[in-house]
Amino acid sequence: MLDSLRRSAPIALALLVLAGYVLWPQVAVLMQSLQHDGTPSFASWRALFSTDHPQDLRALWNSIWVALASVALSALVGVPLAVLSRRFAFPLRAWLAPALLLPLLLPPIVGVLAFKQFLFGEYGIVPHALRLAFGVDLFLDGYAGVLVLHAYSFFPFFVLFVHAALERLDAAQEEAARSLGASRARSWWRVTLPALVPALLGAGALTLLNSLGSFSAPLFFAPDADLLTLRIYNLREDDPQRVAVLSTILAVAAFALLWPVLRAQSDAVSSATKGTPAEPRAVRSGMLRGLVGVAVAATCLVLVLPHLAILVLSFGADTGAAGSVLPSAFTLDHYVRVFTEDAFRRPLSNSLWMSGVATVLDVAIGLWIAALLWRGRSVARRWIEVLALLPLALPATVIAFNLLETFAGPSALAGGQVLAGTVWLLPLCYAIRNLPLTVRATQAAFAQLDPQLVDAACGLGANRLAATRRVVLPLLMPGLAAGALLALLSALSEFTASILLYVPANLPIGVEIFNRRYNRALGEPAALSCLLLVAQGLVVLVGNRLVRLGRGA
Repeated sequence: MLDSLRRSAPIALALLVLAGYVLWPQVAVLMQSLQHDGTPSFASWRALFSTDHPQDLRALWNSIWVALASVALSALVGVPLAVLSRRFAFPLRAWLAPALLLPLLLPPIVGVLAFKQFLFGEYGIVPHALRLAFGVDLFLDGYAGVLVLHAYSFFPFFVLFVHAALERLDAAQEEAARSLGASRARSWWRVTLPALVPALLGAGALTLLNSLGSFSAPLFFAPDADLLTLRIYNLREDDPQRVAVLSTILAVAAFALLWPVLRAQSDAVSSATKGTPAEPRAVRSGMLRGLVGVAVAATCLVLVLPHLAILVLSFGADTGAAGSVLPSAFTLDHYVRVFTEDAFRRPLSNSLWMSGVATVLDVAIGLWIAALLWRGRSVARRWIEVLALLPLALPATVIAFNLLETFAGPSALAGGQVLAGTVWLLPLCYAIRNLPLTVRATQAAFAQLDPQLVDAACGLGANRLAATRRVVLPLLMPGLAAGALLALLSALSEFTASILLYVPANLPIGVEIFNRRYNRALGEPAALSCLLLVAQGLVVLVGNRLVRLGRGA
């Protein structure tokens, strides 16, 4: 009886923690949407589909088509680039692979600032250059700007997934199809493409979720558009009842769009084997090699342009809204202010300590949950896994609003305290949002751990705690470090939850960049953006070092 209680207590506690902090906020907001003046009512839901609030229904359809269009555009860009970089040898090929991952290194607020105000907005560098050179007034705005930024930000998902799938594809399958008389096009259609279906669906699912929950791109390019994330942000204080309905709708829409993709992905059968992948095929035509080289150079330039623009403008002394193509004078004043004035330094320190606290929580809870899942499979453990991964499917807007409403009053989950309006709600949101990252990374590490190693250590005289400390943890270190790195980077770059939950005492750097975007001298937000990029770069270097040390141990 005592042994059974000892085994079931950690599982019950994990279920309680996850149900309280992950599931209950969503349930509480759903219950709030089903009430009117304190009594059960469907009035708010009926209003959604009536003529009372036509913007809300338009926001739903607009959010769905923008998400689907973003998936299509990202695939249209990412899949050909993945095939080109993996299957062909051409000039500058070594430069293309790392350049394709550059969009992943741009935090959302930095990326949208670079696109809208530095590069492609009405007064950006590229439109201004076009006016000077050709007299053409062409710039990005509205839904077009949102879709272009989404395509830039999310096509690396398709590059990574498709590239990995091509690495696993046995070249003998394609050679067999060719030997049976199939053309290259038919071999691609009948052999290669079916093998890529799981990868395409996986990348599509990630792009779909990120596009549906996108907030910074619409906020800059289409602030007056009817989109669910913008409606939630604009109505959060004036009409929380409607926001509860919209938040629930956004969560349901995410699941409704994601479920068929995940179902199809699980049903898709990859024809990849453990054979040798195809070697890159050289582009032999001189003219074609030249054209491909120029195209690759242009692609690399476009991909690195946002980073270069931020760096150059951070030193600009006269980067005004109607300024020249490039600054005519340069200065270090912006960086001097960033490092000497408390108004600039405090947002970065706030982001660092909140991200650090959230990452420590994620690593501890992720290790605990992954250990429970490693010890066996049961209905309770499956529920633990589902709840731990649930934040992955919820947009940041939904998670932030749910927490704001749940902790607006005294809550048992906060020890009877009110967390809304305090500095602690935002790091809690970071921790919940990024928990799936540490759980997945630690699960992958546990999957390579043989349970007999612990038994062998105990058989040699070590107790369970010593075996865990001397055997298990060193083997798990690469997975733990990778999960911590992902969680820390995600928390540092988080903007959507930050702008909904921050208070003046914990103003994060992303919101500070957003607040300074109207400053005529854009060097200040550019310098802050560079500072954020440097902080993330240092995190990556330290994280990679820890991963290598863990593998060496």
